[in-house]
Amino acid sequence: MAKKKGVPASPFVPEEEQPYPIPENWCWTDIESINQYSGLSVDPMKQLNAIFELYSVPSSADDYPEIIAGSEIGSSKQSVIKNDVLLCKINPRINRVWKVSQHTDNALLASSEWIIIRNSIINSDYLMFCFRSQYFREFMLSKVSGVGGSLMRAQPKFVKKYPVPIAPIAEQYRIVSRIESLFARLDEAKEKVQAVVDGF
Repeated sequence: MAKKKGVPASPFVPEEEQPYPIPENWCWTDIESINQYSGLSVDPMKQLNAIFELYSVPSSADDYPEIIAGSEIGSSKQSVIKNDVLLCKINPRINRVWKVSQHTDNALLASSEWIIIRNSIINSDYLMFCFRSQYFREFMLSKVSGVGGSLMRAQPKFVKKYPVPIAPIAEQYRIVSRIESLFARLDEAKEKVQAVVDGF
């Protein structure tokens, strides 16, 4: 099949396996086809005095990584770079998707509980919003291991085959801008409601 204009080249998902219809100039592909990440493990215990920017699962709740010495980490982690998208394996009922932002000049690490997706062409915010969407959550919950709760894990061998809708590059940026604008308006509304409550 010929490459669609404005869309990164990658294998297409057969029509019968596509979760929902998309515009003609988009395409469905899978995570494995777009992921340029090759795993690199780092043992912080070999760099006891080094300071790292650690993207742990708990710190994702505050949307800010841990700034921590190697001596305090205690186990091997994954090396990441700015704009990598992190997809949490633990209890996929909780929608945990994060983007590496690089807040410091320290080396960037991520917990082994993250599946790391990297692509130098696709907008990382666009991917992040795709992975946070309802259709993708349903895929994440479709094949898991463990009995439930914190013991439940999404399995990377299945996740890499989950479909992703890829829009043309310009459209990706437009979508991200629109979503961020809506979030900003929501935050503003929350602040106004809180101001009324505080005043009352």
